[in-house]
Amino acid sequence: MKSVDSGLNTHIGLTTTSLATCWKIKRTDGVILTATDHDVDIPFDLVDDGEGDGELIYKSDTGFNRSALEGTADFKVGNMELLGLIESTTITKADIRSERYDFAQVWIFQVNWKDTSQNELKLQTGYLGQISILDDIFVAEFRDLLQLFLNEIGDIVTEECRVDLFDIKCKVTETPNDWLATTAYAITSAQAAEVGDYVKSTVAGDSNRIFRCTVGGTSHSAEPTWNLTIGGSTVETGGVTWETLQANRVTATVDVVTERATFTITTSPATDAPDLHFREGTAIFTSGPNSTLVKRGVIKDWDLGTRTITLARPMPDNITSGETLLISAGCDKSDERCAAYFNIFNFRGFPHVPGQNKIVEVPIRPTG
Repeated sequence: MKSVDSGLNTHIGLTTTSLATCWKIKRTDGVILTATDHDVDIPFDLVDDGEGDGELIYKSDTGFNRSALEGTADFKVGNMELLGLIESTTITKADIRSERYDFAQVWIFQVNWKDTSQNELKLQTGYLGQISILDDIFVAEFRDLLQLFLNEIGDIVTEECRVDLFDIKCKVTETPNDWLATTAYAITSAQAAEVGDYVKSTVAGDSNRIFRCTVGGTSHSAEPTWNLTIGGSTVETGGVTWETLQANRVTATVDVVTERATFTITTSPATDAPDLHFREGTAIFTSGPNSTLVKRGVIKDWDLGTRTITLARPMPDNITSGETLLISAGCDKSDERCAAYFNIFNFRGFPHVPGQNKIVEVPIRPTG
């Protein structure tokens, strides 16, 4: 049962009311949009949303509308669509394509615009789902909080690894710490899932390499001259031995743009990462209009010979020569690729579990 201020409850029972519907949308990046179906702006502090955003101006010129608000008492997910005009200064196609409105929080409520001290009548609280663009109008699915009860929680059995490279369960380090003098370094345990020590050089020209501890010990008082050959070893006076590996993240500059999903890059120093290294990796633009994206671009293919990156889908905004980006290594989530990262103890796939065909197999009489 909804709790309603006594004054507002009395007002709702009148033959003629001065109720206005308001919307508050809070994107995952913290940007807030407000709207009302009233013909003038309404200042209001939605205290009970728990966000602490203070008094906001619910704008009458944003152009929001909604379909009928459907709800039941049998725990079915509420069904509603939000419709609105795409405007150059408020809601843009670029923002929608950039997924800035994905999973945005939504509060829908009514107030007495003549006396907002009566607080609000809560209608729905939830999240934005799928958003589509029709000419200059957007249509967004609204999913109320009951949708969360339909989310499956738990792991599934798959042949490939279930986690993403570099996340907390993967444990592979994307960018190691700088090498430090007189510091104890340890190797990865052969009987445990802990990842051993990795470092990167403090020399700018060594930025395409990282180093894995293969013999533990204490580092020397001065940084060694690193062996930059992939697979090579660097032995410190203090007893630590390091194996040279490809860096998992490098800084790049856009060179020639073919389209919003295909472009060549330059790096300094020049990268020699093989095609497999950045395939299924990610790209984060650090300059240009795509630098404010919430999510990373996925690298579909990397061609070392031509220095070409092909993304799984186009970036929302045009890419221009000279823009900078960070490209990170990828993983096809196979056990072979996991072993190449020296991380097989953290592999979360089941490549040797029989598939469903095993259930329907029948014995075959041997011949002969």
